[in-house]
Amino acid sequence: DVREELEHARHRIRERFSAQERFLSNISHEIKTPIAVMLVEAQTLDTSTATPLVRGFVASAKDELTRMGRLIEGLLTLTRIRNGNARPRSLQCAMNDVVMDSLDSCASMARQYRVVLAPSLIEHDDQIDDGVSGDPELLRTMLDNLIRSAIRFSPEHERIDVRLVADSSSVHVSVTD
Repeated sequence: DVREELEHARHRIRERFSAQERFLSNISHEIKTPIAVMLVEAQTLDTSTATPLVRGFVASAKDELTRMGRLIEGLLTLTRIRNGNARPRSLQCAMNDVVMDSLDSCASMARQYRVVLAPSLIEHDDQIDDGVSGDPELLRTMLDNLIRSAIRFSPEHERIDVRLVADSSSVHVSVTD
């Protein structure tokens, strides 16, 4: 019977999604601890007598470990939300700030790939603090992922436009490479 086959297929799909979410949650928890340990060690490392190259490496490692920690935390939050164990935070987020934070976090990768990040933010005084209701960390993680993907797949010396536009009822973000 077609109805039974469809129900069976739907059940298998739900089981696979559930298994995928468990896997993601388990992996995220396993990765979170070593990242936190390495970050603390990098933050407490005395670099006062180190060469500029070593100081630059330590600073870069701290930035990347912080970024990875936020990414893992975002994945864990998404898993908790999907499983119904948490609700996303809903705060008013000034999108200019979210975009600039994301661009700051992606800047070293852009330099490494030799691409240019070109922001276009909200400039009108009456809209400058316009925001969206949402979880600022999840919004930033989403934007980081979009920008990092654009960086990865753009040829050297290309420009990646990150544009923010507000109208009377919404704020639009676009990443164009």
